[in-house]
Amino acid sequence: VTSFNNGIELGSGLDATAANTISDYEEGSFSPALRDTQFTFGNAYSGTYAQQVGKYTKIGNLVTFYLLMEPNQDLTDNGLNGASGLRISLPFTNASTEIRGQSMLIEDYNATLADAGDFQFKVEASRSSLIVYASRFNSNNATDLTVASVDTAPRKFYISGFYYTS
Repeated sequence: VTSFNNGIELGSGLDATAANTISDYEEGSFSPALRDTQFTFGNAYSGTYAQQVGKYTKIGNLVTFYLLMEPNQDLTDNGLNGASGLRISLPFTNASTEIRGQSMLIEDYNATLADAGDFQFKVEASRSSLIVYASRFNSNNATDLTVASVDTAPRKFYISGFYYTS
């Protein structure tokens, strides 16, 4: 293993150009968790997961991530408020700008989703979480997906995306 105190410079020789220097690289895993949006940090899901996997790569201030979550039990029976939005934790705090419009997949075995449309998420500004929302095909409105609309098990959340840290 080779280590460089000031980062690795790419494409410009050794002239110490900050724009071409990678000063931070990290790969890792995290355990994404479900919460609702009822309070500042939301109520936590208290049930168990069949699958709970999160992977990330952080290069400088750019974080790319992938997560898969499959809760075993109904969400409202295990601590979440059905009328609230659905929040999922991320490994790092986002910068001060919200990032919207990244797509995701919710696999619903029972085909009972009350919110039809294209499922997307927004990474909240200055928070280490994202909020799932549904973009309706019949209008331009995007509304937060409620916990109640994905409440009944089994269902899986597949999400990949990116955001920037401060």
